[in-house]
Formats: sequence, C-alpha cells, structure tokens
Amino acid sequence: IAKSGNFVVMYDVDDYRVNDAKSLPFDGDWAERYDEFDTALVITVLHHCDDPEIELASLRKVARRLVVIESVVDEQMPYSNQAVVDWIYNRGMHPGAQIPVPGQFRTTHAWHETFARHGFKVVHEEDFGIDLPVVPEHHVLFICE
Repeated sequence: IAKSGNFVVMYDVDDYRVNDAKSLPFDGDWAERYDEFDTALVITVLHHCDDPEIELASLRKVARRLVVIESVVDEQMPYSNQAVVDWIYNRGMHPGAQIPVPGQFRTTHAWHETFARHGFKVVHEEDFGIDLPVVPEHHVLFICE
C-alpha cells in the first residue's frame, strides 16, 4: 500500500514489525496526531486490545472506513479453543511480544453491535472460516463505513 504512494502509519497493540514494514512509521499515539484516514486496516487487532471499545472510539474520530479481519467465536470455534490457539500463536511464535492474551473474542453478531455503537455500519461481511492451518482460528472480514 505504501509502495503505491499511499500514506501509511503502522499501529498495533505491540510493535513487532518485520522486514519491509520496519521502514514504515509506527505510531502508538496515532489517534492524537492525525486528523483523517480514508481507510484503517484493522487485521486481527481488536481481540488483542484490552478494550476494543476504546480503540474503535479512536478509529471513529479519524477513519471513514474500516477493513477489519477478526477472530470470532461460535460453535465451530468456541472461546476456549480460540483462546488456546491464540495463546500458543502469540506466545510461542512471537516470543517477547507484549500481545494481550487470551483476547476479547466476540461472536460475529457481537462485532456488528460493537461497530454500530461507534457509528460504523457493516457494509460487507465475508466468513473466511478457519483459514490458516498453522493458526486454526475462525476469521471474518468486516468492511465498515
């Protein structure tokens, strides 16, 4: 995205950028420094936030659109399974990263409600299912405006 000439600021619950991403700015205070983004890519971040509501309130101030991929809980992937997989991935595969686990997992319906509380409407949703064999979590894509 940055190589296409777009302005990009990296943000996550912990700075564990690798390779090419290290050249991009990482800003833990982005919500205080920037006025507006066309789109925020929020890829498997919200369930790791201590309080996703706070992050979404900040995003609402600066982003017109969210492209979110989130881990969801359901009959296919109950909370206990999701939490174990997430813990193994974030502690075993990213040693030293300060990523909160287990996460703030929610159902697809609960994510819809959460986005709505912050003025975002889901305009597209795609269920990816358990899409990564190495990290068998159930992911859903939400595009919110």
